[in-house]
Parts: sequence; C-alpha cells; structure tokens
Amino acid sequence: MKKFLLFFIITCFSVTLSAQDWLNSAFAKSLEYVTAINKNEWYKGQISNKIKHSPRHGMGICKYADGTLYIGDFSNGIVSGYGIQLAAEGQIISNCDNCAIYSGNWKSGVKSGEGTCYDKNGDIIYFGNFENDMPVDKYPTEEDFSLYKFSVIEYDNGDKYLGEINEYSLDGYGVYIWANGDLWLGNFKDDQRNGIGIYLFYNAEWATLNCKYDDCTQMTSSVEQRERDEANKEMRAQVRMQNLALIAGALSDVATGIGQVQSLVNRNSGSTTTASNTGGNTQNSGGCNCANLQSLYTRAYQKSLSGAGTAGNARGKEIVGAITGGEYGDNSAGNAAVKSSANQLVRTAQQEMSRLQQQAAKCGCTLK
Repeated sequence: MKKFLLFFIITCFSVTLSAQDWLNSAFAKSLEYVTAINKNEWYKGQISNKIKHSPRHGMGICKYADGTLYIGDFSNGIVSGYGIQLAAEGQIISNCDNCAIYSGNWKSGVKSGEGTCYDKNGDIIYFGNFENDMPVDKYPTEEDFSLYKFSVIEYDNGDKYLGEINEYSLDGYGVYIWANGDLWLGNFKDDQRNGIGIYLFYNAEWATLNCKYDDCTQMTSSVEQRERDEANKEMRAQVRMQNLALIAGALSDVATGIGQVQSLVNRNSGSTTTASNTGGNTQNSGGCNCANLQSLYTRAYQKSLSGAGTAGNARGKEIVGAITGGEYGDNSAGNAAVKSSANQLVRTAQQEMSRLQQQAAKCGCTLK
C-alpha cells in the first residue's frame, strides 16, 4: 500500500516535518556511503578518476552544502543532461518565480532545453523550453496540467518515491528509494521503471539498466568497469615489457655489429701482439681482443635474459584476447606472437654466446 503526500505537507507523521527534514530523512541511509565529497557536497553515483577537480561523471545524486538536492546526470563534474533540482527550504529555483522543483534538461550547469517547474505543493507552474537558464515561453504556463504533479509517496514497507506522477501513477522522472538504502534513478511509466536508468546500491556500487516496464537488462556496472580498468592496465604493462625487450634487442644488435666491424679491422690489419696486462686489456696473437669478446658475450647474455622475460609474460594471464573479443584465459594470437618472437630472441642470443666462447677459446681467453 502507498500513501500519496504533497511535497510540503506530510500527514503520516504525528509531528509535521518540513520539506528539508523529509529529504534528509528520505536520503539519510542512501548517503551514508558516498562516492565523493567536495566542499561539503555529498555525492553518490558514477565517477571518472580521470577528472581531478570533481570526479562526478554519469548519473548520481548530490546534496549541496545549502541543502539543495540534485538527482540526475553529470558530465565532467558539472550538472549536464537530465535531472531534478529541489531548492533548499526557503529558496526558489533561479530565474523561476515560486518554483521549488525543476525537472528537465541541463547544459553546463544551467537549465537548457525542455523542462518543468513545480511549486512547493507539487503543481506545475511552467512547462516549456529554457535557454541560458531562463524560460523562453510564457511564464507561468496557461495550459491545464492539473493531472501532472511532483509528489512524494511513502509505502508501508518503508520504501519511498520522489518524482513526477500522472494522476495516481508514477509517470516521468523520479527516484525510488528502498528501505535498505538502495535507489533507482530514472524514468517511470504506469508505476514501473521504463527506459535507461541507474540502480545505486547502498554501498555505492552501481549498475546501469535498460528497463521496459520493470523488465530490466544490465548494460554495465561498477564491477565490470573495474575489471575492464584492471585488464587494460595489465595489457599496457605487457606492451611496455615487449617494447623494452625489443629496445634491448636492438641495442644488443648494434653492439654486436660494432664488435664484428672491429674484429674485421683487426684481422685485416695483420698485426700480432704479445700478451699484455696494461690497463687490464689482455691481447693475444691473431688479432684477438679478450676484453672486446667479454663485452660482446655479456651483451648477448643480457639479450637472452630480456627475451626470456618477454616469453614469461606471454605465458601469463591472457588479458589481450579478452579485450579484443576473445574469451578470458584464451591463448590469443597476439600473445602467441609475442611468445614466439621472444623464444627466437633467446635462441639467437644463445647461438651468439656459443660462437663467442669458441672464438675466445682459440684466443686463449676465458669468458664469464
């Protein structure tokens, strides 16, 4: 069973409450958990961590320091989209005489597009268009909208509704507040949720739903958003590791090429030297340079380690396949390519190490 109440007239309590007291009571449990607090403004809803000054982005509910309540859409921290603003007690909606509630479109923090103004009793004062925060049609409206009101409804089980109605049914934009603190923000038709809205759980988790007369399908949720963020973070880490391995391989190839050129120059010079320990540079006959061979061997060894690390990453959790349309845990083609390339890098480096050891043995050098 539900009880219809005029917005400012509460009849079900032994002591009459003001509108502000009623709002505080209605949203007290819902706002125990909030998503963000900014300058004493309490917000619960969708956020974007990419926005530093104010993370509000998506659908949510905001209680401002002066008691004003806004329920609806935000974009980059600013009221924008569709939503309801309820003026604090003793105040009115800007640029609208006697208006206590505005339900309609917003753009960059001001009323813009089609909207409706209600007085403190929930009756329509104006229905029409707004530009730059001001009504552009005749204010107040002369048409008869007596069947449409903004109202609060209390149910015997403790649930509440705050929003637009048509005669005695929920019809229009509003918020349904369950007794446990969960709430639904969106459109209603014939007492049922209808259209795209957001279900805000008591613990600040959320799910975006597309409903057709209370038959709702989940579009996305805060849990899914976190999973995507973690997957993207892991994929970026894998790409960074792959790029570092490729850079290390390229530097090793350059060093190997320089060493081979130097070795060719030494052989073509036909010079022979006797063993010497000057400056720690030991040279032997036949154009051998033990220090140079050791340097090339060390680079080849490091290259083999870089390739092995990349191959290990390719064997890790296969997030790339999931992000690109595969199933979680599948061995995606992208990761298989990384693994194959890394294994080839290891084999090439090991072959170079073997060649250098053979050359060092002929020169009487010991490589470590």
